[in-house]
Amino acid sequence: MKNKIPPPILALLCMYIIYALDEQFPNFSFIYQEIFALFIAIEAFVIIFFAVKEFKKFRTTISPLKIDEVNNFVTSGVFRFSRNPMYLGLTSLQVAVGFYFGNWLMIIVIPLFIFYITFYQIVPEEKVLLERFGVDFKTYCSNVGRWL
Repeated sequence: MKNKIPPPILALLCMYIIYALDEQFPNFSFIYQEIFALFIAIEAFVIIFFAVKEFKKFRTTISPLKIDEVNNFVTSGVFRFSRNPMYLGLTSLQVAVGFYFGNWLMIIVIPLFIFYITFYQIVPEEKVLLERFGVDFKTYCSNVGRWL
């Protein structure tokens, strides 16, 4: 694996950057902005909760740094809509933070997170899953998007 930073830690770092540099970047605001951000955060936690629940149901590793320990191929639940719902949830949390603070910096930080996670976490994971589950994983990839 190329990535040695756990994705939740990386997502927290990105959220911290959005927060810490809030005063250095132009802000935006709109009515009910905090409520909008709260709904996005709730959506993120729901996605992550159901993804973790599905992994536990199939008794496979949740740790993205221990992909070699995967013992089941999960395609049910939220995995019917996204091959990476936990990363999608982490991205949504960053969107929520960006909207909460109204910080335009999020349009730089979040795409960088997506790029990094895709090429240093997801692509290596997909190689392991393809080796381990072969044609079943390839079929799943052709039917379900990497993010959505």
